[in-house]
Amino acid sequence: MKIKNNGASREFTRDHTCMTKGILVIMMLIHHAMNVDMVEAYGVRRMIADPVLSDQIVLFCKTCIAGFVFLSAYGMTLTLKKQNEDNVKNYFFLSLRRLIKLFSNVLFIYVLAVLWQGFALGKSFWEIYGGAINPLKAVMCMLLDLSGMAALCNTPTMNVTWWYLSFIVPVILLMPLFYMLYKKYRYFLIPAVLLLPFLLPGDRINFIYLLPAAVLGIAFAFEGWLIGEDSPVVRLLKTCGCLLLFVLAYEMTMHVGIMCGYALMFVLPCIVYYCVGYIPILRDILRFLGKHAANIFLTHTFLYYYFYPDFIYSFRDSWKILGVLLAFSLCVSLAIELIKKLTGYQWLCGKILDMFDKRWLQDDRACGT
Repeated sequence: MKIKNNGASREFTRDHTCMTKGILVIMMLIHHAMNVDMVEAYGVRRMIADPVLSDQIVLFCKTCIAGFVFLSAYGMTLTLKKQNEDNVKNYFFLSLRRLIKLFSNVLFIYVLAVLWQGFALGKSFWEIYGGAINPLKAVMCMLLDLSGMAALCNTPTMNVTWWYLSFIVPVILLMPLFYMLYKKYRYFLIPAVLLLPFLLPGDRINFIYLLPAAVLGIAFAFEGWLIGEDSPVVRLLKTCGCLLLFVLAYEMTMHVGIMCGYALMFVLPCIVYYCVGYIPILRDILRFLGKHAANIFLTHTFLYYYFYPDFIYSFRDSWKILGVLLAFSLCVSLAIELIKKLTGYQWLCGKILDMFDKRWLQDDRACGT
């Protein structure tokens, strides 16, 4: 369904998802590339003159993680809703299908990173896993890393940013359970999950901190809260309300904890839905950027941290570095998609998914969330 500018009945479409991902990608690059350690190590000028405020903005941009979680849960819920009835087996295979799509991309980029590190940079990835000391253990660590479970198992990883896989993989597998729990308890489940981060405090329990974003994604999709028909005035009022909530998310992140920012990140898709989707040039740029969000997430840390930090930070200014890293990441993503097409990898993944659908899924085919 295309986005309409005349205020006609709309729903939160793939285009809205891509636009939101475009914003989240920019936040992710700010949080990672502009972190205090890298800025101080390379003597980089901060984003704004006030160093404290600049560092606070960089920290707040970490909430982009919750935005990605919200979108994943929202999309998977729409997929599960398409089923005619509660079928746990079918729900499980829909989740498995989603994982196949995810790891087809992870595997391809992992192999490319290993080859580039070995042949272009002359570094052995094998050393990361301690291969010279214990080859068998190194193989196990490599497989855990490739499966996204390195952070969960506290084993060596080729890319520290991939810790997110240790969160999203269990969420995808548990989505049928979350979905059925929401269908049963509805609004009672939301406050219960929102309270979890406060009842179970800790610095590294990202699963608990990010769970509210997943449940809110389910709620928004199940209840149809991003489907409606609004006049321009109503959209303006809703946009202002969402912007106020966005500012509240920042303030609560600074004064209460990051989990508050995570819980309120549903406002970003709402802002895109009520406002950004009606701004032609901006929405086109963000949509293009969002289409490459997965590749950028999987590769940007290699570029600015592992492979070419001296080049990226040679520009010294935060805004220039952000622009260069964004352009570099986009070029790498375009190259990855071209290689997939030329090697037939894209075709092969499509065939595998088609065979999976025919073999395991029942009448309703999963939509590509």
